[in-house]
Amino acid sequence: MNAESSHPEPSSYASTSLLERGVTHRHREVLDAALELLAEQGYAGASLRLLASRVGMKQPSLYHYFASKEQLIEQIVALYGEELFAAAAQGGVACTRLADIPARIVDGVRRVYELPRYALFFRMLFTISRSHPRFGLAMREAIVGQGERAIDGFIAPFVARGEIAEEPARMAVRLLSGAAVQHMLEELVLYDERVLGPATDRYLAFIADAGRRLLADLAARP
Repeated sequence: MNAESSHPEPSSYASTSLLERGVTHRHREVLDAALELLAEQGYAGASLRLLASRVGMKQPSLYHYFASKEQLIEQIVALYGEELFAAAAQGGVACTRLADIPARIVDGVRRVYELPRYALFFRMLFTISRSHPRFGLAMREAIVGQGERAIDGFIAPFVARGEIAEEPARMAVRLLSGAAVQHMLEELVLYDERVLGPATDRYLAFIADAGRRLLADLAARP
């Protein structure tokens, strides 16, 4: 994909949620194809010409959906990042006990990484994150920013009731979610892709159990 574009970039484009605006079926096809191309070829190796060929469009028509290569990547990061956390929360109910949080977190992490295309998404993140300064910022907001807000949502009721202090609770939940994410990255993204089996079940269960014990210990402290 050539970075050059004569098309002006609307400065407010990335500030509005793609999910909120709605993504047409054709727009989604373009983003999905671009994700695959970037995961395969990397930032430098992919091209708008190849993308247009994959989706059966003329290259200039792609600018109907994005104004530059950089904006295309930001759209992919924003859309998949939003869907990632929506999928993690899907089907869950609010935790009524502090001890419920670890299992919810671990189950949500596994649900996300088993979704089609999400291994590609994370491979793309690793491939292009340092290609341009704006990508790192977009990814930090899409992954870290949303993750921290999700964690705060989990612990807020228990902090408000005085069951646990805010800072240690936040660090503990981030610790256990990070452990689950690291395992799924190792199994499905970074190295040879594997079929998840009993070893993963046992390890994720161990993380959840360790998380329950850690939260209980923190809650017992004055």
